[in-house]
Amino acid sequence: MRGYIAAEGLEPQLVLCSSALRARQTLARVLPALGAELEVHIEPALYTFEADVLLDRLGRIPSDMSSVLLVGHNPAMQGLVARVADRGDALPDVLRKYPTAGLAEITFADGTWGSLAEKPGELIRFIAPRDLIE
Repeated sequence: MRGYIAAEGLEPQLVLCSSALRARQTLARVLPALGAELEVHIEPALYTFEADVLLDRLGRIPSDMSSVLLVGHNPAMQGLVARVADRGDALPDVLRKYPTAGLAEITFADGTWGSLAEKPGELIRFIAPRDLIE
């Protein structure tokens, strides 16, 4: 996944990561691909299985942040995508199964971080580790 992220040039401004060991290990593996201009927050509250907790945290992101990478746990991650994306070719795949180390990218036409649930976005990318096996 690190190679994919680097090749695609995905460079979020902010990373929010669960304090769980596995989440921090996942972040450590992809961190070198995320670019130099990046703010990282390890947060115990993100060690959750509830999408509403993640949605609440995203709602508190400053408006000057245009891109965020969230490293968390299922079923919260899958539930979050279901809450904030209402379209995208890969949406049925995400709703069926969100695998470990999966990457979902959602874009929003307008609004603020606090309005994610009211103005759903589009799932423009969903990559599972199995998709990268050659």
